[in-house]
Amino acid sequence: MTLRIWLNPACSKCRGIEGLVDELGLAVDFRLYLEQPPTLAELEAIAAKLEADGVPAAEVAAAMLRKDAAEKGVDAGDRAAALAAIAADPSLLQRPIVEDEARAVVARPPELLHDFLGRGAGDPA
Repeated sequence: MTLRIWLNPACSKCRGIEGLVDELGLAVDFRLYLEQPPTLAELEAIAAKLEADGVPAAEVAAAMLRKDAAEKGVDAGDRAAALAAIAADPSLLQRPIVEDEARAVVARPPELLHDFLGRGAGDPA
């Protein structure tokens, strides 16, 4: 299983997941999304993986957005607009996000990584 973790090194939750990755001896691809912003297609792929891992379709955009996104005028109820807003301003992306080939999870708290690793593809969240 190949894992990618979308993170911001300045975020305490992201640093926490980096520590867990080290502790577990996992090989992962860290994506520093502020330095290498996600494309709209990448965000749509993450959204689909979140749904595959049990997040209801109506809640995917809200799961991917930072809580302060509403203050910036982003409507979490409009998935297309929310993903476009994240693509335009990656600082709106909730983090850390862990993904494999088929699934994704917003790992807040970072310990959700353990749950994610313990479930197989297609298992309910």
